[in-house]
Amino acid sequence: MPVLQNTKHELFAQSIFSGKPIGESAIIAGYSPKCPSIATKLAKRSEINARIEELKKRSADTAVMSVRERQVKLTDIAKQEWTTKDGVTPVPNIMAIDKLNKMDGVYTTTPNTYTDARHYTFILPDKATEKELAQIIEGECKQLDVVSQATQS
Repeated sequence: MPVLQNTKHELFAQSIFSGKPIGESAIIAGYSPKCPSIATKLAKRSEINARIEELKKRSADTAVMSVRERQVKLTDIAKQEWTTKDGVTPVPNIMAIDKLNKMDGVYTTTPNTYTDARHYTFILPDKATEKELAQIIEGECKQLDVVSQATQS
């Protein structure tokens, strides 16, 4: 809702929004202090109440920092000299940098996959071991007890 056309109504709404009582708000808006009933009538008007609600909403929106404002604030924290006398950089710097990295998408949410181009040759003593190895390769089995030939002798 835009600013109310009636200046006195707008002043009344802004005064109520700022936390003043309705009687005082009516006087601030320019109404006579000799007629207190006008404050009650104004407080019941739908367009004034809608304006007060809009002011509350806009106030809440501006209370939350934008992404850019958060980035600037975190950058300020990260750049501050927080080093202790032992030469250790404490948590605020590290946390600020961490948050900035997350905001910039530096960290990936998908697990890293590594390809291994090495080839292995297995000499299997029997079919049971061959079956176990196949299960490991297929992901059905997590571990294979490997006994080297050196320990068998």
